[in-house]
Amino acid sequence: MAKAVHDSEFSEFAFGYAVTNGLTHLRSGKLSPWPVLRSFWRQYFPLPFVDEHCVHFVLTKKFHLTENEASAIMDAFGAPFIPTQRLEARFPVDLAMNSNGIFYFLQFKRSKCVLEEDARLKEVVEGVFEDFTLPFYRVGFSGSKGEGDRRQRENLEKLENSLDLIPSALVRYVVPAFHTLSELNQVHQKGIDTLLEKRSAIMCFKASDFTLPEPGSHHISYDAFGAAWRFSDDPEQVERVKPLVSEIEQTALEALKLAYMIKKLRIQLDEVAKDIGLPPRPERLEDQELVNMFGYTKKRSSEDTPGMSFLASSDDDQKITEKLANGIRKMLKGSIRDAPMTFLEDLYASDLRCRQITGQPLIIGVENNLTDETNGA
Repeated sequence: MAKAVHDSEFSEFAFGYAVTNGLTHLRSGKLSPWPVLRSFWRQYFPLPFVDEHCVHFVLTKKFHLTENEASAIMDAFGAPFIPTQRLEARFPVDLAMNSNGIFYFLQFKRSKCVLEEDARLKEVVEGVFEDFTLPFYRVGFSGSKGEGDRRQRENLEKLENSLDLIPSALVRYVVPAFHTLSELNQVHQKGIDTLLEKRSAIMCFKASDFTLPEPGSHHISYDAFGAAWRFSDDPEQVERVKPLVSEIEQTALEALKLAYMIKKLRIQLDEVAKDIGLPPRPERLEDQELVNMFGYTKKRSSEDTPGMSFLASSDDDQKITEKLANGIRKMLKGSIRDAPMTFLEDLYASDLRCRQITGQPLIIGVENNLTDETNGA
């Protein structure tokens, strides 16, 4: 058995650090435009409309985090939130973070690696060894930490269920499909979407996808291609063990539903505006309107983006605005369907019509600064 099963060469902390670093720098081309680019402009308008309010409610009301703790998790520009040991007893994650429009709630686990067949392996004894592709891996839920692991799984499933209706929330166990320090270095240097000998490096699964019967020793065996079993006195197949990157991409695709809903809302509001006699609105988002959405206005205030403060002293504000707007449009263009430029056009048009028709902004809590000029647009 000793020759078949190899311990991990790195700590759980080192693995968690590599994944966290990878998440903050992940720029997968398969991610939809809104989550990928949203981290830049989300400070100016809170979208999706309900996600952040719901996540904040779950964190403070169901898991009793303080306002400061919840705010740290919600802040896309803040440091990754790593709970204290005291907090982790009821809030069962190693990492909580908002990045690229996705809320991550992750519990890291270190694993052992099975490199060859051995008659004493539980997978061989139970007759499922052929299900796995070598190398495969084992993550334990037993020993002196057994009871703690059981409570952790139960609390993680509670968090998963509490956030189930929020498409931008990802609650997962995260485990490695490698065991050496050299492989960890590759993941850290090249990113969490790195392939190691054509296999995914980082796998994940839900707490609700398996059970931990008591008493006894338990472990989950999995490979980098989706095969997984939980082994104890009564083995159980584990569904939906997937590469972490594929789960992130699937979560990001939910943003396309938001883009469709905004477009549909814009069409409906335009029809209402036409019925009540409002004039046609401009089809294209004007330069000043666009840069306003990114925090640059002609009238500077202490709350404007510090990074754009150099624009305040410009003698030719119109040219600067045009140049900045063109830069934003260029950044948001691309071959990806439902490009964010279209999304912003629909969002602005919906907000404009909502203010004209109801006198209130589309997004609750946003200051209603509708001008006379806008009212006549």
